Formats: sequence, C-alpha cells, structure tokens
Amino acid sequence: MNMSNKPDDFPVFSCIDKNTIDKMIIKVKKLLGNLSSVLNIDTTEITGSADVLIEIFERIEKRRIYFHIFYNGC
Repeated sequence: MNMSNKPDDFPVFSCIDKNTIDKMIIKVKKLLGNLSSVLNIDTTEITGSADVLIEIFERIEKRRIYFHIFYNGC
C-alpha cells in the first residue's frame, strides 16, 4: 500500500450526493423504526431536521475517512 505524508495527495472532502443521503436516511429510519415501543414513548411528536441529519452524515464520513487515512482503517 502506498503511504503519503503530503496534504496535496489527499483530495478535499466533497458534499455527499443526494442519492447517498437518501439511502442513509432510509437506513436510519429502519434502525429507529421501533424506537417508540422500545422507549415506551410517543414519537409522533418528535420531528427531525434534514439539515442536521446531513451534517451528521458528513461528519461521520469525514471521521471514517480520517481513521482510514491515519490509522490504516482501524
């Protein structure tokens, strides 16, 4: 595996495309689908923010890439 210590060798992180975001939102909905029954609360009053979710997804992806680059994926 080629290793680098030059910042120019790494591209700048770009925004996640809409198709990927849509897939991530579907996955989150599946993971949290039974939240109301597990916590025994009424989740119909809970609202989400698409902007906040996108920010969360981007930060997770940036962190994933960071670990891949600097810790060999550990």
